[in-house]
Amino acid sequence: MLLTVSNVMETQTLEQRGAAATARGDAIERALAALPAASPSPAHPLPRLQATLDMLQRLEAETASPEPALHQLADTLAPLPDAALKRIEWTANGTTGPENAAPSRTQGLDLHFALPDGLARERGNHAQRLLAALSSIPGIKLHTEHLPVEMTGSHSLSPAILDAEGSTSALRVHLEIPAVQP
Repeated sequence: MLLTVSNVMETQTLEQRGAAATARGDAIERALAALPAASPSPAHPLPRLQATLDMLQRLEAETASPEPALHQLADTLAPLPDAALKRIEWTANGTTGPENAAPSRTQGLDLHFALPDGLARERGNHAQRLLAALSSIPGIKLHTEHLPVEMTGSHSLSPAILDAEGSTSALRVHLEIPAVQP
C-alpha cells in the first residue's frame, strides 16, 4: 500500500510538471507568433534587399585576390636567388572579350627589378634570365617597359651613353595574368 501511495504521488508530480512544461511551450509559441507583427518593417522591400545581397555575393565571388598571382611569381623567382625586386604594383582588370563573349578577368603586375652593378654583359644576362623565368608562367602576357640600355641594341655601349642613361641597372616589366576565381 505504501508503494501504491508513492506511485500515485509521483504520477501527480509528473503530471504537474508536464502541465507546466506545456503551458511554457504554449506561451513561447504565442510570443513567437506575435513577433513578426511587433517587428518593424525593413526600410526597403525584401525582394530589393535580397537582390542587393545577391549582387554583393556575386561581386565578391568575381573579385580576384592577388594571392595566387603572387604565389606564382614567388615560385617563378625562387630559383633565381639574385633577383632583386624593388617594387611591385598589382591591379585587377575586367576586360570585355569578343562579341557575345563573357568578360575575361586579368590581373596586372608591374615589376621593377634592380639589376646588378658591374659589367654590361652581366646585367644583360641577368635581365635575360629574369625575362625567361617570367615568360614561363602559364597563361601570362609579358610586356617589357624598360630594358637596360645594353639590351636595346640601338646604342653603342660607350661610357658616355651608359652614364647618360643613368638607369641601366633596372628592368621593368608588366605581366597580365588570368585571374583565378575563388
